Amino acid sequence: GMLVLIRLIHWLIIRIQSQQLLSKNAGVFRYDMLVQLKKYSRWIVIINVIALLMTQMDRFLVYHWLSSAALAWYNTPFDIVLKVTIIPMAFSSVLFPAIAHLFNGEPERAHFMYKAYVHVTILLVFPICLVLSYFAPEILQQWLGLSLSSDRLEVFLRESTLPMKLFGIGVFFNSIALIPSSYLQSSGQPSLIARLHLVELPLYLFALWWVIGPYGLPGVAFVTSLRFILDALMLVYLADQSIHVRSSEIIKTQFLMILGLFLLSGSLLSLSILPRVLIVVAALTIYVYYVWIKSMSAEEKNYLLRWFRQYTGNAP
Repeated sequence: GMLVLIRLIHWLIIRIQSQQLLSKNAGVFRYDMLVQLKKYSRWIVIINVIALLMTQMDRFLVYHWLSSAALAWYNTPFDIVLKVTIIPMAFSSVLFPAIAHLFNGEPERAHFMYKAYVHVTILLVFPICLVLSYFAPEILQQWLGLSLSSDRLEVFLRESTLPMKLFGIGVFFNSIALIPSSYLQSSGQPSLIARLHLVELPLYLFALWWVIGPYGLPGVAFVTSLRFILDALMLVYLADQSIHVRSSEIIKTQFLMILGLFLLSGSLLSLSILPRVLIVVAALTIYVYYVWIKSMSAEEKNYLLRWFRQYTGNAP
């Protein structure tokens, strides 16, 4: 009931604000736009339905194929790591109207904003996923230590640590994927995403069914993370292709993602705390250096620095 009430209040606020904007600049209702809107909405519905299926199907199979306890071991690390996507989701919600506004009049500016926010998402998300992956057992222990007995905590750590490491890798790519996804939708090309998801869905479901029996939770976590990785690589490629950027630029972005995968994959090794700390510091230094120095243009750096100063109150 409270959820319905909150949604209703939210709708009323948006309705009042929209009416105020329309009263200042009243538009004309155009029936000819309904055909385009219907075609666009059809692809958006397909994207959302398939995304919902792929998001929930792994949990459904874990519960029915393994056990309710296994679902808890799976859900807990997944939900912890998935919180990282709050950052790119905030970016993508802002980019959608900005790019939609710029795309027809200033397409080069729209392309620039897309590339800049891919890089800033990488810079912000990679350190978090790096820490979550390399220090998964310590984070899980702190997260659950006060609510579980020692024997139950030991079981939880044994079952959930490897999935959390894998989720740290996958969510890094999923965070990046939200930016090209927003770009393709706001530039009027949601059909590319929908067709990609239509291909992904049966392959993903078959892979889950194939691994869940012999490999259990690590197998499901691996397949889910692999889907995130391939999805991100394909969406970045499709967005870059729609911009008609040079092949060298496409390769540079793809290499940046592969480098992140390589550095994050070190978390899968069984190491003591000190080597992990040293690897995290080295990996973070290498990756940030490569993104900031080798990949970003001077214009992107200036744009992001102005953006940072503005939101930290240091802008003139």
